[in-house]
Parts: sequence; C-alpha cells; structure tokens
Amino acid sequence: MSAVHRLAAFSSLPRLLRSFGLSTTGVLHVGANDGSEIEEYARFGITRSIQIEALPIVYQKLQARAAQYPGHTPICALVTDQEGQEMTFNVANNRGESSSIFAFGSHKGSHPEVGYVQELKLRTTTIDRIMEDLPAEDRGYIKSMCIDTQGSELLVLRGATRTLPQIDVALIEVSDGQVYSGGAQFDEIQTFMTENGFDLVYTFINAFNWGEAFFVRRHLIGGHLRR
Repeated sequence: MSAVHRLAAFSSLPRLLRSFGLSTTGVLHVGANDGSEIEEYARFGITRSIQIEALPIVYQKLQARAAQYPGHTPICALVTDQEGQEMTFNVANNRGESSSIFAFGSHKGSHPEVGYVQELKLRTTTIDRIMEDLPAEDRGYIKSMCIDTQGSELLVLRGATRTLPQIDVALIEVSDGQVYSGGAQFDEIQTFMTENGFDLVYTFINAFNWGEAFFVRRHLIGGHLRR
C-alpha cells in the first residue's frame, strides 16, 4: 500500500508528475472547461492531449484556446458510463464551472452565489467510445487522465474500462460528502482505482469537502513511496 501525501492546496498534473519523477506523452482531460490547463501542459512538455467539455458555449472557448496549441484536440461531449443516453445537464452561472448532471447537495449551502440557470438535453458517450473513434496512430500517446466532472467522475471511470489499462496516472476530482446529490464519493473512486491497479499517492480535500486525488499505476511507484 502506498503512503498518501496530503496536499496543502490544489495542485496540477504537471506539478504532480514532476514531484514523483514521472512523465507522460499525452493527457485525456475530461471536464476541460475552457482549456486553461493546456498552457501549463505545453510548458511541461506535454504536447498532446484530448480535451473534453460538455457545455457547448464553454466548448467554443476551449476550441479557441486549443487552436493555439497544435496537438491538443478539443471534443464536445457529455461523458458517462453509457452511450447514447439523453440526460439533463444543469448549467451553472459561474462560467459553467459547477455544471453537472447532478443536483446540488452541500454545494448549495457552501456557495449560495452559484446556481443553475439552464437545463440542456445532451446525449452521452463514453471514454472508451471516444478513444476507439480516434485514429489508431493517435490512441497510444494517452498515458494520463484528468477527470473533473462535478460528481460524475465514477461514471466516467466506469465508461473507460478498456482505456484504463494504458493509463499510468490519474488526477481525479473527489468529494468526501454529498457536494452533488448522488455524486460519487471519495472512497468509491479509491476502491475502483485500487481494483484497477492504481495506488492513491496524493490527496487534498478542502473545507467544503471536495478536492482532488492523484493515483499512480502500482508498478510505477518507487520503493520510497511504499510502507
């Protein structure tokens, strides 16, 4: 079992890779919003990524940013564990950042200024389908994953079971309470990742009971991280 290092604040995939002496050839980023991480990826030397955003109006901003960085590909899609299912996607008033398929739980009390202002009917897809639709020569560079989907992270993972074997590291937004009603809990995600060959090595949970967890493929973890 790996030792878990507690973060004092939010980190990023490049900084965590650097901290653990790891690298990656490409990132699958689900819940990319406007693609603000792309510039940091590029500075770190990550020249290729798939950037997935569900909200069409925010996706336009993602497209514009990605166009400045060849190799970083934007895709507009609502990702869960099902293909072709029509779902209600709730659009939040904070530039779409808190948008989710789930109703607010404790989020409503913690951030009363944030609310849903629109409902969209979107059809779902899965990570496995997205990856299978990529040209064969483009699939192999994806070795890391970021998931930030406001409560639906476990659904995203369950729709990526054919893709996960090629993933070395994953940075996942997690919740230690019902931030979104019906959303995945931290222990559920940790159990899923452990069963799929990953160890939790870094985590941060803020005062509002949500944060992030960094998982590394078990065989990549050096002895200095093991108990």
